[in-house]
Amino acid sequence: MRLSFGFKMGLAICLLSVSMTTVGVLYFYQTARDKIWNLMSGRVMDITRTGLFLLPYEERDKIQRFRSYIENVRLKKTPEDLRAIPEGEFDDGLDEATNVAAIANADFQDIVARLRQIKFGSRREVTPPVDLPQKYGPVDDRPMIRYVYILTPIAEIPDRSVLQILIDGDYQEIDMNENGTIEPDEEATTPGIYYNVVGQDGISQAFSDKVAANSDYTVDTWGTWVSAFAPIHDRQGKIIGVLGVDYKADSEFNEVVRLKYICWALIAGSIILSILLSYALARFLGRPIQLLREGAEKVRDRDYSARVDIRSSDELGLLARSFNSMVDQIRDYTANLEQKVAERTAELQHTLRTVQDLKTQQDADYFLTNLLANPLFKNYNKSNSVTTDFFIKQKKQFEFRNRTVDLGGDMCVSGNLMFNGRRHTMFCNADAMGKSMQGAGGALVMGTVLNSIMDRSASNKRNLKIPVEEWLLNTYTELHKIFLTFDGSMHVSCVLGVLDDESGTLYYFNAEHPAPVLYRHGKALLLEEPGQIRKLGSHIQSEFSVQKIQLEPGDVLIVGSDGKDDLNLTPDEDTRTINSDEELFVRIVESSHGKIDTIVSALEEYGELTDDISLIRVSYLEYPVERKTDLDLERLNTLISARNYIAALEELNKIEPEAAGVLVNYYKGLCLARLGRHAEALPFLEQAVELEEKQATTLSLLGKIYYSLARYEDASRSLERALELKPDSENLQNALEIIRQKAGLLQ
Repeated sequence: MRLSFGFKMGLAICLLSVSMTTVGVLYFYQTARDKIWNLMSGRVMDITRTGLFLLPYEERDKIQRFRSYIENVRLKKTPEDLRAIPEGEFDDGLDEATNVAAIANADFQDIVARLRQIKFGSRREVTPPVDLPQKYGPVDDRPMIRYVYILTPIAEIPDRSVLQILIDGDYQEIDMNENGTIEPDEEATTPGIYYNVVGQDGISQAFSDKVAANSDYTVDTWGTWVSAFAPIHDRQGKIIGVLGVDYKADSEFNEVVRLKYICWALIAGSIILSILLSYALARFLGRPIQLLREGAEKVRDRDYSARVDIRSSDELGLLARSFNSMVDQIRDYTANLEQKVAERTAELQHTLRTVQDLKTQQDADYFLTNLLANPLFKNYNKSNSVTTDFFIKQKKQFEFRNRTVDLGGDMCVSGNLMFNGRRHTMFCNADAMGKSMQGAGGALVMGTVLNSIMDRSASNKRNLKIPVEEWLLNTYTELHKIFLTFDGSMHVSCVLGVLDDESGTLYYFNAEHPAPVLYRHGKALLLEEPGQIRKLGSHIQSEFSVQKIQLEPGDVLIVGSDGKDDLNLTPDEDTRTINSDEELFVRIVESSHGKIDTIVSALEEYGELTDDISLIRVSYLEYPVERKTDLDLERLNTLISARNYIAALEELNKIEPEAAGVLVNYYKGLCLARLGRHAEALPFLEQAVELEEKQATTLSLLGKIYYSLARYEDASRSLERALELKPDSENLQNALEIIRQKAGLLQ
């Protein structure tokens, strides 16, 4: 639903006005309520303090004697019955006969006289210091203090939630206001009555030796009160009771409630007034905007006679004048369009001829670059064990002298090297950043330098007596330094690998290139890489690392640029939808059985290629050579199941050492471990882990061998690596816990 600007403006003003009014009114109400309460409670506490002076020690001795008397004659009740008295309510403490005797007690009457003096001291007229009846003076001059009484604790309720009103100045049932009806506040308060004082915090403070008022109005059977309390001490300073003074606050409380209703009425009135004012303001501000909108709709419908009549001198008026000026220019442009089209056409034809001449020169440069790069991107691999196949399709296609050629930044290179007397196959798939000429320039530099390194490393059948990892580091460093000299104008991502033709061990580094895909036994998976290094030529520092995996006979590795992933999934629609599923290519490799031509066809069927694309397919022993490398797993498993480990070792020893891979080393270690020859099993299992680091079974067995040899820390690290690969294995978790305790790693 579309909301107009005027409505939004009015709504904002309304909300602001209402919120400010509400906050102000509520603050005023709370402040006024607190002021009234503080004045009333302060006055009652002052009267309570003064009343203590009318209770000298002689009178307090009488209070103690009367309390002892009541304690002997009061109705005994269980704590459960006493706690059952509702909050603010009371229950009888004496039977009728005992009540008459208690009222006749001389000590009771003396204390009542004192309490009445405190009460009637709050009249307008002066009260003489004599014994006063319960009803004294005219009705229109009743004292501000309605009740004065003494509270004392009872043994059954030690937490003082229920007390007894020992003495009340109003112990008789008298029609005080002379209306002919005994109202609740005119009923008799007999001596020793039980009173539930839960919620009256002023009483608990008084028993803590403070003069205090309740924190809020007290509402009970007799009305609404402001109550204050003061402790009564005996001659030894012990609190024997509490003097309570109640101010009947019905009228003041009603005024506070009335003030609250007034505040709510003010808030409601402000809401109504704000809505009306906001509506009027929205109409006032929205009208010019409505005129501008109607004018814009006419121009949209090609009605160039539209005018907006806003004569104000504010921003809206300036906007209207600018709108009218724009419409005038459009109308003039439309009237002279034919002449301007002819002029622009002539200018365009001249520009097109110039562009065509430039394009011819540019195509010549492109063609020359293609001729230079073509010899560099060759498949020079001659290995009998490893095959490499290329596919390169650059996005930039052009014709020069009736020849169709392409140009881009993708490249593939392969060749052979000798490391420590063992034949290896090198392959590289790279993607130079930039479009057309810029990318082609980067690929040209990359191909030139890499071919130079290969020529230097392999010339005259040279035998490199360094580790493969060191050669990869040197190659990366040399390439990276060359691209750094271009100061950020050339960057290249690549995967460069070296594969041992005999053992199938693959070493490679990935410089911010898409991860390779391994196709094994009919399944394809994306190789997980712990960390990538930055592109060649990047000034951002990164730590160089070499990835190592063990290929099995028949394994196929597919390395490709990001063009394989950047497919337009909706080529027939106006809006392009670029593929974001990195697993799509993995599924295509698997469904294509690792065949490069089938992979390319599947990609083109799935979507439109939007960038340069290059693929390199590396297969290991896809077509077996004549040497003893096959492992009869079925026979081997049968021997191990029958616990014939000696015969299993004999079968494993038939495999040539240079052809021994992960499985051979693992099974040798397993058989030796089962025979109890743990020290002999250790090097084979370590070699298996070195060839393939992500085999939880091998790591678990290696951890157990370390444990049997008392190498607890090595055992713990090996099982931790296995648990990372199989985090849900309870057996691994339990074994790791035992090893950690043994090694003293747990505190």
